[in-house]
Amino acid sequence: MNEFYKKLFLIALPIVIRTTISSFSGFIDNLMVGQLGTNSISAVSIINQILFVFICSVTGATAGASIFSTQYFGAKDYKGVKNVFQIKFILSIFVFLIFSVFLFVFYDKLIYLFMSKGDEYIKNDITCLCNEYLFFSFISLIPFAINNIFSSTISESGNTLKPMIICLSCTILNTFLNYCFIDGHLGFSSMGIYGASLATFISRFTEMVLMIILAFKTEFFKGFLNKINIELSLLKNIILKSIPLFIDDFLFSFSFVVGISIYSLQNIDNITIMSITSIVSLFFVNLMVSFGIASEIVLGHELGQNNLEKANNYAFKIIYLTIFLSIFLSFFMYLLSFLVPKFYNIDEILKINITKCIKVFSFTFIITSLSVVIFFILRSGGNTLILSLIDGVFIWLIELPLQYILIRFTTLELSGIYFIILLSAILKVFIGLIFIKRRIWLNNLISK
Repeated sequence: MNEFYKKLFLIALPIVIRTTISSFSGFIDNLMVGQLGTNSISAVSIINQILFVFICSVTGATAGASIFSTQYFGAKDYKGVKNVFQIKFILSIFVFLIFSVFLFVFYDKLIYLFMSKGDEYIKNDITCLCNEYLFFSFISLIPFAINNIFSSTISESGNTLKPMIICLSCTILNTFLNYCFIDGHLGFSSMGIYGASLATFISRFTEMVLMIILAFKTEFFKGFLNKINIELSLLKNIILKSIPLFIDDFLFSFSFVVGISIYSLQNIDNITIMSITSIVSLFFVNLMVSFGIASEIVLGHELGQNNLEKANNYAFKIIYLTIFLSIFLSFFMYLLSFLVPKFYNIDEILKINITKCIKVFSFTFIITSLSVVIFFILRSGGNTLILSLIDGVFIWLIELPLQYILIRFTTLELSGIYFIILLSAILKVFIGLIFIKRRIWLNNLISK
């Protein structure tokens, strides 16, 4: 096997398996909650969309650090890795504090964004369910953030197998606890969506503990927290790279909140339709994100060793593989469009619309996949400002205004509007390919 394909396969496979397991767990969670009815699905979707802002923000804030960490691992500079690791902690704490204030101040307004239309009784019921689901879901962000710091650093070293095993174990735990808590089995009382949030917290806390134990059994982690000694020049460089990624990920994640609220202007049932559609679409998108992360690690190692020409050749191989994988996966997504809605306790009209939306996503999946993987290729060389312009600014200046116009001023059905919005991402792909072809992403950051 070619050296490139072998290395990419060994790094990517555990990440893909881990993501598949995690995404499947999210699908099972959604399915279990789905048996409680449409309002429960809507409430869980609303809170998860809001908390998704934090998840993306904290990963975006530490992504700039990860670029350096990957290149330090490539150069076998473990002192540099240690400094980056400590900076990740500082950035994660900072983002958590900002998000906590943001959520406390704007919570009611965020909930209202999703329910500007609809029956008052339904809106009040969904609001109560949101409040019920929020507490443990919010607290679980703390172990998530800590786990993200440790697991990302371990993965950046090229060791992706053991984090995958931990993820598998905790996913099984989460599914088991959902079974026990939501409907009340094996002697537990029925807790509904409160039980779902409690199960998430326990599984995330367990995953955090296991990841920390794994980390400190790894040679290069020894002494990482014994003495905090951060190089100010490195901190400055990481912050400069992280700010555009943080802004981009915040804009990207918050666009989901605004996007679903715009869809709800047409009909409040669109929250349920897009929630279930998103569960399926995100499962496949996350597979490509995993492939993108693995690609970033491989490219980052080469850039850290100053093998710029080799990294450039690898980038184009990755793009060709992306096209092949996306066509392959879109076929399975199309088949799932008929199957998934049948598992939910919802109206037949909603099921028909969910099938249509999942089909639409399968037809445009190659565009989505290329935009995702191109993002990680450019990110491996530290081109974070370009990424922010391509991704975040594009969403807010083109996608969301276009979505609002189509919802308010046309008679198109939801699936037709969804298709146009997804198709517009072809512009991002075109711009990204130009930057890759011009080789401006080929940067060795740690030698500067």
